[in-house]
Amino acid sequence: MLTEKWHHIKGDLGLVLVTLIWGTTFVITEVSLEQVPPLLYLAMRFMLAFGLLVLVFGKKLRAVGWQELKTGMIVGAILFAGFATQTIGMLDEDTTASKAAFITGLSVILTPLLAMVFLKKKPNWATMVGAFLAFGGLAVLALNGEGGSLVSWGDLLILACAVAFAGHIIAVGKFTNTMDTGVLTTIQIGVAGLLCGIAGLVLEPIPAAVSREVWWGLVYMGLAATAGVLFLQTWAQKFTTPTRTAIIFTLEPVFAAFFAYWFLAEALTGRMIVGGVLILAGILLAELKGE
Repeated sequence: MLTEKWHHIKGDLGLVLVTLIWGTTFVITEVSLEQVPPLLYLAMRFMLAFGLLVLVFGKKLRAVGWQELKTGMIVGAILFAGFATQTIGMLDEDTTASKAAFITGLSVILTPLLAMVFLKKKPNWATMVGAFLAFGGLAVLALNGEGGSLVSWGDLLILACAVAFAGHIIAVGKFTNTMDTGVLTTIQIGVAGLLCGIAGLVLEPIPAAVSREVWWGLVYMGLAATAGVLFLQTWAQKFTTPTRTAIIFTLEPVFAAFFAYWFLAEALTGRMIVGGVLILAGILLAELKGE
């Protein structure tokens, strides 16, 4: 019993580290997207990560069979779908940043629902209440009164993004115990990068020049915030459930707000504090009373 609890704690701490690293990426991404279109930026980020992982796990990759390759391709396609629908959805002027953040946050509710359908796992009451508390915290953080139509095509794409991100958590949770962590991480990142590159070349202009600062930011995003983070997520999900994973991932905007406050001197509002407290309450409930 103690060993199982320790495994849960170990996995959940790994996922907290994932969200902390994600929280550092917003400023880098914002600056980079001024020079590089979104899908091509994602392609560069993923392919840098893929190159590193091939160097590290090349020997294991040479022994990969068709079934493992197919599994990694499925997970990578789902990952691409999440990023692509989010990126294209944000191009709609009626889809504000706050609406997008709120709709994307639906993944914390969708994950346990998809887990019940595809994994036949029904979360207990504490985990479900924790998920709704975390989603409530996201709502407080995201819904700040920005305008926009009630439902736009961009909103529907962001909803598809939420489904894809929930599906990615489910897929990683399903396959992480049947495949080597490094192999699964490498294949999914390679597939996502390839698909982003194809979509970017078709839909976006190639940037004329990219500054040295953006290249250094891409190195960090590719190596730490993509290769490192997705490897850590895939490993950590061996020890925890998809629903707990989704709840912990709601920490991302909390860390982002903290880093913006710490490094950019942005205001820390009462709304941010209330939202953060609700998210932490949801995580604590899921940790202490959940499955």
